Amino acid sequence: MSPATLLQALPDGSVDEGFGPTTIEVPVDQWLSSVRTARASLGCDFFDFLTAVDEPTGLQVVCHLVSLRPFDHVVLRTVLPHGDPVVASVGTVYDGAG
Repeated sequence: MSPATLLQALPDGSVDEGFGPTTIEVPVDQWLSSVRTARASLGCDFFDFLTAVDEPTGLQVVCHLVSLRPFDHVVLRTVLPHGDPVVASVGTVYDGAG
């Protein structure tokens, strides 16, 4: 997915075009709305995986979403502070995340 497309749909995010699929980091308070936008506006109708990585800067939550037609994919990330590692569930958007 192109960085321009991601930033148009998720203007408060920051794009990382490193190795692999394009990644957009979103503020923790916009996590759930960003996942909803990826499904509704970017056509990401397939939930692939959700994980978290304990980093020195906080708990990084990572979600891989796929658009099947046309095929494309994106990784959404957010960082939770170690002292308050709470984020809204995306299980309300994708059953597979529940």
